[in-house]
Amino acid sequence: MAPPLFGAPTEATAWCECDKRVRTATGRTAVLRLVESHTHHRTLCPLLAPQEGKAA
Repeated sequence: MAPPLFGAPTEATAWCECDKRVRTATGRTAVLRLVESHTHHRTLCPLLAPQEGKAA
């Protein structure tokens, strides 16, 4: 979601239970990098990614 004004302050926060860290970003470029990083993390996260041989 874009802010109402292009020059408006932009910030985001991302976290995951697998590493208990909270990541924050301020500024359009940093927020876009954070979103990309978090999206990629979701494909690798041991809590979200299916694991072979794991019992249901």
